[in-house]
Amino acid sequence: MTAVALLAWAVGSSDARCQHAMEDPQAVARQVVINELQAQQNDNTYWIYVSEVQESEKTQTQHVIETKEGALTLLAAENGHALTPQQQQQEDERLNNLIHNPGELRKQKQEHERDAQKEQQLFKMLPDGFLYQYEGQEGRKIRLSFRPNPKFRPPTREAKVFHAMQGTMLVDGEEKRLVELRGQLMRDVVFGWGIFGRLYAGGTFDVQQTEVAPGHWEATLIDVHIRGKALFFKTINEQQHEVRSHFQQVSGTITLEQASEMLKEQVTLSR
Repeated sequence: MTAVALLAWAVGSSDARCQHAMEDPQAVARQVVINELQAQQNDNTYWIYVSEVQESEKTQTQHVIETKEGALTLLAAENGHALTPQQQQQEDERLNNLIHNPGELRKQKQEHERDAQKEQQLFKMLPDGFLYQYEGQEGRKIRLSFRPNPKFRPPTREAKVFHAMQGTMLVDGEEKRLVELRGQLMRDVVFGWGIFGRLYAGGTFDVQQTEVAPGHWEATLIDVHIRGKALFFKTINEQQHEVRSHFQQVSGTITLEQASEMLKEQVTLSR
């Protein structure tokens, strides 16, 4: 690269950084929320992918396929080891029973949709529930820090927990899409003077998104570590670590039987 070209590149990069720095962080966060919610409403794509979930001392690798009727999963390995023939048979029987029992699959889909609605309500809190500050640039990504807005009043228990978080938001500066949201519970959250529950300070969450295809962003990391007590002193130990990878788009018209066969084929190829 010539000296003139290098200078032009440096000036252009500097201009881009200054442009992002001049953007109102609060407005950036609001635009990100708008874009993410619109994407959830308008994106009707379906995917098959690999999910590795670690809970306590056990790690499970499973293949997941999305369909209009709901998501099907097939366990492929535990703690890095392939399933035994008996475990494989049990998984095949579970999968076959599920695709021939639409009521159970419909129930799972409804539970997933309820969880998604709660997540959307929390996500909508981001522009008004927190105050943002520009922290820097990482290539085309903008890093913002956030802290609770003292003027905001959380409307639900879930919102009360979320509002006690502070952390960082990483944003794609060009598409204004969420790349990462990382937070930490800065104080104990008490419900009903501690009678109904308490979540302890120090709990963390980390959610990351990746553009798995042009214009299509999917969650690729979900990491949650929260401790506390619930009603009647039941211990809460939410320790979840999930990595999603190898996304491939599938047809929205795929049947459950076709999805099941595709899952079995993918698991066989992964051995």
